[in-house]
Amino acid sequence: MAPIAGPGWLGPFLVAAGQFALAAAGFLAALLLARELGPATYGVWGIVYAILAGVEQIGRLGIPQATSRLVAEADGRDPILERRATTLVAILYLALGVAMWLAAPWLAELFAIPDGTRLLRIASLDLVPFGLFAVTIAILNGRRDFAVEGLGNLVYAGTRIAGLLVVAPFGLTIEAALVVTILSSLAACIATLLRLGPGVLRPRFDGFRPILAVSAPVAVAWTVSSMLSNLDLWALNAFGGAVAPEVKGWYTAALNLARLPNLLAFVGTSILVPTIARALGLGDRTGALIALRHGATLLLALLVPTVAIGAIEARALLEFLFTSLYGDGAPLLAVLLAAHGAFYTIFVTLGSILLAARRERVSALLAVVAATLALLFLPVGTVLGGALGTALGALGAGIASCALSAWSVHRKIGPLIDPGAAARILLATGVAAAFASAVPGKDAWLLAELAGAGILYLGVLFATGVLGPVLGGSVAAGLAGTRHREPPAPMDGRSPSV
Repeated sequence: MAPIAGPGWLGPFLVAAGQFALAAAGFLAALLLARELGPATYGVWGIVYAILAGVEQIGRLGIPQATSRLVAEADGRDPILERRATTLVAILYLALGVAMWLAAPWLAELFAIPDGTRLLRIASLDLVPFGLFAVTIAILNGRRDFAVEGLGNLVYAGTRIAGLLVVAPFGLTIEAALVVTILSSLAACIATLLRLGPGVLRPRFDGFRPILAVSAPVAVAWTVSSMLSNLDLWALNAFGGAVAPEVKGWYTAALNLARLPNLLAFVGTSILVPTIARALGLGDRTGALIALRHGATLLLALLVPTVAIGAIEARALLEFLFTSLYGDGAPLLAVLLAAHGAFYTIFVTLGSILLAARRERVSALLAVVAATLALLFLPVGTVLGGALGTALGALGAGIASCALSAWSVHRKIGPLIDPGAAARILLATGVAAAFASAVPGKDAWLLAELAGAGILYLGVLFATGVLGPVLGGSVAAGLAGTRHREPPAPMDGRSPSV
């Protein structure tokens, strides 16, 4: 089935909107539940939902990512593959649901959850619809049906927030919040099935091996990368006995803020993975390189000014968002924006691109190498430099990991970005950073200053011709997955002209 017709920007825009909506829904749900339930009950909700979310993430086992790539390689024309993936996920999540139901009394006792058996059994009912939603989104992604993929995420996020708002006036409880979560998964699953059709649910019990062969290393990379984002906080608490508690609080606040750009990795890979996988599946290395360069240029154009201006206004940002008690954590935020905001985001994106290029084992190996480097750098940095040493250790590990990943992607596809485009991005960032330094802002004025710097930055990018080609006609070919095919480039490591 062909993707929805429309402007080349519509699908990528809806993918981005869906990812941002999911993040916003999680934040708003946490805020609403914390206010309505009160601290004690909210703590119970927190552990119940943490168990549910943990089981749901474990249940993925890399299968949705593998499905996305394989569907893309088949150009969205293999309904049997899609049925196999759906059947496999349904079996897996049904087994997890039964296991969670049976284990509910033990989990309730282990975590000392009041009325935990009943609450965990209600939560277990979300596993199958969530699993089906995850795999149907992956199929849509593999088909490059980005518009419906984005709409599916919007339905999930919107249903969750709307449900909580409807229930709140009548008294929000943990049970009600869990039911809303289940209904959100069901609504989103129905939305995606309206596009895919009910035939994708017809069971198919053979041919699981190709999916599992791809998903196994993906699961390793996914799990290790998820751990990697928390290793510095663990190191700070494990080896930072001499670090004052308030400094650890500054680090936690700075880390939460620095992680916000990680969302770009989910948006970027949702578009790049199926596009690159399809192009390479057709032997079209030129098309894969175009998609890679467009994606890398956009990612760099977003991350470089975020790190630079965020470092300049680190104190103002922390004081604006977390009160003046956190202002002295500005040096930590400046380093963590580079370590987590930029290099971790790039590392996750490059790992997904390697999956698209059939290098999932390399991606898994690089994730293990990155974790090993972090385990070497972080304790030493913490012992020698306290909290700032921890942040610098994360930065060092991030730089080394990204260098290895970029080299691997370069070998398989080609150079990530044109040096001229990178130089113009740095020039535009310098102009915006100079503006931010010259016009200091605080509180509400900070927002006006950041908006002014952003407008100035975009103006310089368009004036120097960086974003015009990417956001113009070629973005449809590079990112939205049009169906042109060019002669494949030679596979000797030389990149074609683009």
